[in-house]
Amino acid sequence: MSIPEQHERTPAPAGTPGVSGGLSGSAPGGFPRNELEEVLAASLGVPGAGARLIEVLGRSRIWVPLPNGGGPASPDLDLPTLDVAGIACVPVYSSEEEFLRGAGSHMPCTVAPAREFARGLPPQLGIAVNPGGTSVGVPLPPPAVAELCRTGRGEAG
Repeated sequence: MSIPEQHERTPAPAGTPGVSGGLSGSAPGGFPRNELEEVLAASLGVPGAGARLIEVLGRSRIWVPLPNGGGPASPDLDLPTLDVAGIACVPVYSSEEEFLRGAGSHMPCTVAPAREFARGLPPQLGIAVNPGGTSVGVPLPPPAVAELCRTGRGEAG
């Protein structure tokens, strides 16, 4: 998997809880900060919002925690996983602010196009967007990640 940029920090304290299901207060700089966060906020309690969420996620950049470091030249990345309803999910964040709230300022990370990142994941993994009590979070099970891999080209965020 190609990771376009990395931000080095020292390791954060252990323990990243599950996925948030709703608003938990205002983040520094205000939520939402980008198109993905606007769609996340608008999708709360809306049946059928998944297709729009995957469409926007497919052209967005995400912040991925790398507890053991790594970067574009690394042959393998040691990605963390969370158990979300019995599914192993890689935690990712919709903005730097959400990353800092969910993973902490001492966690190394990389920023990557979500679609490209999803294409590098094993097919049995899901993605947890904004886990750990951030503003709005959502789990994507493996079939939704496969759909994300098929989204159109382009990038935003």
